[in-house]
Amino acid sequence: MRVLVAAQARLLTLQRPQPHYPDLGTILLYPQAFNVDTKLQDSGVVTEQTQVRLGESWQHGQVVLSWPHSKAGAANAEDGHNLVLHEFAHQLDQQTGQANGAPDLGGAARYQQGSATFLASFCSAATTNKSAAVDLFRPLCCN
Repeated sequence: MRVLVAAQARLLTLQRPQPHYPDLGTILLYPQAFNVDTKLQDSGVVTEQTQVRLGESWQHGQVVLSWPHSKAGAANAEDGHNLVLHEFAHQLDQQTGQANGAPDLGGAARYQQGSATFLASFCSAATTNKSAAVDLFRPLCCN
């Protein structure tokens, strides 16, 4: 369990100069998906509901994962579903505070380089991947 989660999480930090996950303190592996009671507020109306979750990443260095879904993500690299990568990407994003979709890359020049690298990789993958999810973003870079 530990090795599988650690190996997947490490993929996101290859060739990064910073410590890998300096704020990470706890990884909880649950035997299945789990329920979370939530309160949603909209225009003064509070709605309570129970949500089923596969994982969570908390800003203060905690990750919660469903073990079966963690294994499934590692088993098929082609399906676009990897819970461990998803939750640990949030950990990287949260290193600079509130999650904003852009992890700390160590300077403005690295963001330009990272963006260009991501775009090139996406376009390369998009030429062979015909999924509906890729189709949504294909017009951004591919003809």
